[in-house]
Amino acid sequence: MKKIAAIFTLLLLTTFSYAQKTYTVSGTVKNAAGQNLQSATVFISGSEKITMTDENGRFVFRAINSGTYQLVVNMLSYTPVKQNVIVNDDAAIVNVVLTNKQTLLNEVVIGARKPEMRLTLKLL
Repeated sequence: MKKIAAIFTLLLLTTFSYAQKTYTVSGTVKNAAGQNLQSATVFISGSEKITMTDENGRFVFRAINSGTYQLVVNMLSYTPVKQNVIVNDDAAIVNVVLTNKQTLLNEVVIGARKPEMRLTLKLL
């Protein structure tokens, strides 16, 4: 019985030793004028972790294992930003500045014609 308890304890300890500590990656997204950008999409490339910035331009990813990741920030009418983040032994804080993307649109011509109508009168 003591052998079974010893084996069980050994297995339990090895299981806990393989558990990895996780960290937090957080930060803010601003424009070139220093204004916080709400609803910017932030994701970690190559993973399913995705979030959006709040009304103060802040975002948070929890339960991130240590390693090097590529953070991608997108927002309509801004140039996307890719930034490498190293996560190890502490929470990572990332501040991102997005610049306006200039988009030139082609001319759009809208035309309309009055439909041709015919009236036919029948006399009785």
